[in-house]
Amino acid sequence: MAAVQETIDQVRAIDVDQYKYGFETEIESDKVAPGLNEDVIRLISAKKNEPEWMLEWRLEAYRRWLTMEEPTWARVDYPKIDFNSISYYSAPKSASGPKSLSEVDPELLKTYEKLGIPIYDMVTAGTFEGGDFNVIEDGVVLIGCGGARTNEEGARQVKEWFDKEGWETRLAFIDEYYVHIDLMVVPIAPKLTAVCLDCTDPAIVTWLKDKGHDIVNVPFQDTMALGCNFMSLGKDRVIAPTTSRVLVEQLKARGFEVATVDTAEISKTGGGIHCMAQALRREAA
Repeated sequence: MAAVQETIDQVRAIDVDQYKYGFETEIESDKVAPGLNEDVIRLISAKKNEPEWMLEWRLEAYRRWLTMEEPTWARVDYPKIDFNSISYYSAPKSASGPKSLSEVDPELLKTYEKLGIPIYDMVTAGTFEGGDFNVIEDGVVLIGCGGARTNEEGARQVKEWFDKEGWETRLAFIDEYYVHIDLMVVPIAPKLTAVCLDCTDPAIVTWLKDKGHDIVNVPFQDTMALGCNFMSLGKDRVIAPTTSRVLVEQLKARGFEVATVDTAEISKTGGGIHCMAQALRREAA
């Protein structure tokens, strides 16, 4: 397939020698002792200040994982993994978050430089997560605010940056139950957006329609299984979870090339396909 070959060519074009042996960023960290059990999961959830329902979701996934057997892969040989020898949480150690980029550990900034990722600025007024940053089209961004992961102070700080750059910005206040705006609203292609109409503020839907966007409705049941949390690759190509049957059928009917992935077990930890990746560079097709 042409799309597959294009991806292969792009990967081959990367200068992999820069990362042949990888690299490590040495910064002072708050790290949980190695081991995995329910107490560790509760500790990590508390450190991340997660709502109770998300903790229960993670515990359910862990209990299910305990019943599973590690598969035997064909033509793959690796030492048996000791899951209790791994630390599952590490974060920069700081009594309070830095108030500006000048207070960020220089070693952390060097890591971004190695990866070729420029830093525009840093959220210091509150909290902000990438799942609440949704580029709807060139020069237009939808910013989610549920309070638990992204609070209003952080959302408004990001909004101010883009206002200054001349972008049109829109704040969407959502129930923290939905975690991020990319659970319910995700652009598919120019002027085409997937929306769960059952849980999205009608004012946001009207705003999108006024911009000429055609809305593809994702049923609430599919949305709660992260069915609206997919990744658009451009050029009418999409990666979507197998749970999003209605969306996949609608996209195929519109002529999209859709790759479906079974993410059922991954989603139990609280994330979907769109949560796993965020565009760092946008180039004209």
